[in-house]
Amino acid sequence: MYNGTIFSYKDIAICEPYTKNINIEYSKSNFLPAFYVLPKNKRIAITNIYTLCSYLDNIVDNTSNQENEIETKTNRLDWWINKIHNIYIDKIGNDDFLFIKELKEIIKDFSIPEKYFQILINGIKKDLSQRKYNTLENLLDYCFGVASSVGLICIHIFGDTSQTAQNYAVNLGYALQLTNIIRDVETDYKRNYIYLPQEDLKKFSISPDDLQREKYNQNFVNLMEQQYRYAINYYNLAQKYYQELSKKAQKQFNAAEIMKNIYFELLQKIKNQKFNIFNGKIKLSTAKKLLIISKTIL
Repeated sequence: MYNGTIFSYKDIAICEPYTKNINIEYSKSNFLPAFYVLPKNKRIAITNIYTLCSYLDNIVDNTSNQENEIETKTNRLDWWINKIHNIYIDKIGNDDFLFIKELKEIIKDFSIPEKYFQILINGIKKDLSQRKYNTLENLLDYCFGVASSVGLICIHIFGDTSQTAQNYAVNLGYALQLTNIIRDVETDYKRNYIYLPQEDLKKFSISPDDLQREKYNQNFVNLMEQQYRYAINYYNLAQKYYQELSKKAQKQFNAAEIMKNIYFELLQKIKNQKFNIFNGKIKLSTAKKLLIISKTIL
């Protein structure tokens, strides 16, 4: 049974040959409180997986990805693809850093397929070459890469990899990422990214200039209501598949349900503020998160 230690961003960063002169920023996750409901071995494993996923995502998220940065960031992500591949072909030696050795133990103990890490990192790499998406279908392909893939990794740690559990993970990934997109329209635009489908911008007569000027009007509200409906659809689908799990399996997914309920509440808060996301980042208080956790597990 895996019985490792919890690693930090710094522990992961020292593994890379590219980080000597790079400022590594830590991004705090809304998900970490959810993991405390798991048994110790699973809690440590999933915390380390989430820290790694957050670290990889932060490679592209920490700046606006100017042309002179893209090569270095591509090399960093490719290094991780190759290093994780070496885990699967048993090419990890005594000279590798402790985090890499423990990642190998997590992958082995929980039988996590390599393809999910590949999908995740290639999904993150899209941000180095693509800044907008024409349709919802295009956007969902991106969401699968950066969010649903993480869910598919996590269900191996939770302990149920049935088709129903996979469907649950994929749709929950869509829901959570679409919620992030709704919340972060302003900050994403400042990094020159527009994740709202271009066909919806045209449908509701919103131009990039409107976003730049933070133009809040009925057209913008209508646009965001459409994004809200997309997200709700995937929350509902995730709930449908969750209900199809056995009672025993549902308990294994308590941590995922906490994540879902926290983000669903965040989405409702954004809706209740009439989607005015231009007045600062909308978030939940620690007390509210603790209340959601207690309600979910009781």
